[in-house]
Amino acid sequence: MLLGIQPNSIFSNLTLANSTCPVGLLSIMTQLSKKHNCIIFNEDISGSVIDNNLGLVEKADDILLSGNSGNIFRCIEIARHCKAMGKKVIIGGSEVSLTGPQFIKDNPHFDAMVIGPGEDAIKALINNYPVPNNVIENSNMEATSTIDFNPPFVPLEFNKVKVDYSLLWDLRKYEGLSYIWGADCAQSRKRCFFCGRLRMGIGNRDANTVWSELKWAYDHGIYHYYNTTDSVTTNLSHFIEFCNSKPDDMTKDTHRVFINSRDMNNDLIRALELLNGVAVIGVESFGNIESSGKMATTNNESLYAIKKLCDSEIDIILSFVYGLPNENYNTLNTTEEKILELITQYGSRIKALHLSPLLITTGSPAFSKLMSIPHIRAKYSTKKVPYDVIEMSNDYFENFCNVSRNECIERIFILRDKIKRISPKTSIAAKGILNTEFNYMTKRLLSQVM
Repeated sequence: MLLGIQPNSIFSNLTLANSTCPVGLLSIMTQLSKKHNCIIFNEDISGSVIDNNLGLVEKADDILLSGNSGNIFRCIEIARHCKAMGKKVIIGGSEVSLTGPQFIKDNPHFDAMVIGPGEDAIKALINNYPVPNNVIENSNMEATSTIDFNPPFVPLEFNKVKVDYSLLWDLRKYEGLSYIWGADCAQSRKRCFFCGRLRMGIGNRDANTVWSELKWAYDHGIYHYYNTTDSVTTNLSHFIEFCNSKPDDMTKDTHRVFINSRDMNNDLIRALELLNGVAVIGVESFGNIESSGKMATTNNESLYAIKKLCDSEIDIILSFVYGLPNENYNTLNTTEEKILELITQYGSRIKALHLSPLLITTGSPAFSKLMSIPHIRAKYSTKKVPYDVIEMSNDYFENFCNVSRNECIERIFILRDKIKRISPKTSIAAKGILNTEFNYMTKRLLSQVM
């Protein structure tokens, strides 16, 4: 039996969003021999995946973990438990791929690590045949002279992937599903090694196949969906094709999809209406757009897209980042004033706002910028990986912003309260805020009110 685990992020949201099942590992497992019984599930927010599922873990041959900046410390904890039980523990994911072999040198609970695409590596590791060159095994790590951090792409027959949602552990606990149709992320060769297959010539899965999978879930009471690979982002015609393939008898579903404001037109509106879509727009900043990395989209284009969507009665989610380079009180004031104006005008259509302090993750452009400072690079050269993302973020704020990370978190909480008074039903969420920070800030602001 093979047990795949995707731990929860260590970060909290200000308000909990709908739970969405992971699909990445599931789609990989469907490529394996039928002799493998694959169980994939998310860890309960309040529980321990080891303690609550001890029987499954004991039966597992291999434990597969996917590490990112949000869950990497939990992955290490799980590996420690599983290794003590005599299990083989393998880790992959963007955090590990970008950190390199130093990761398992510092964390010997892992037997092997996978850099980059994982399909062939996973099949080799669990079937006990020679592993490809993007796998580093702890036992012979010292013999590894060079590491290819950008390994040659080995094609996966993407259109033959079959996602069987019936394999999900306790489907009833989820309110939604993520799904894979196409892939087009521009960062695919730098950070995320799963969602770049369109750019690597794989293309889209057959839309009718995807809809048949979603229809099975729909018939089992799942009505909320998230397009894992944001296929609308770069190719509107493909997105429209996908929407036109939707079964006529799926009417109660909703789909969360990212859009680019500059692509706003009537065709996109019609596609979103057909999909029962919730449009997600990464505005990032109104007051500091020149530092947001979204210079291809202007404030006016974002405002036009918001107006067009709301006037068309399409719900939207807007995301903003606190702590872009050169952030200061004036830039934050400008952004917050515009947010309050939008909430006042379109509050009934703004389903959620994501207000997040900038979080520095390994391999990101901000990480590279931070490590270009000599004394910062010297500081982290003495630390074990993975680096503490909050410590890195605080260092970034200190060196590149005129406001601190703590000040930004406080402003997020204050703005949240203002928004709630105007539009109580709008959900406010933030990633990169720890539970301890959430509790402290809540008590602090409550004491000021009282």
